[in-house]
Amino acid sequence: MGTFKTDKSQYFYDTGTSKMFSCDIDEYEILKNLTEIGDLSQLEQTVSGKEKKLALKKIEQYIKSEKNFKRSGIMFKIKKVLPVF
Repeated sequence: MGTFKTDKSQYFYDTGTSKMFSCDIDEYEILKNLTEIGDLSQLEQTVSGKEKKLALKKIEQYIKSEKNFKRSGIMFKIKKVLPVF
């Protein structure tokens, strides 16, 4: 799993499913923190509470609709930091 970006876009690659998707900057920052650091403790500097909640909801919807990240534990990490799901 990992995140990467180009000059124009941000992406997340799930090695468990070999799928990649484009994401906005807030989603990118969340996924980067979850995959590289393991939590969202450093996000407060880059993503506000409202933006973070919206981005997490969009990530959750993508996971459910595409059945992605089953082996990655991303959904577990999202539920841990935002238990309203």
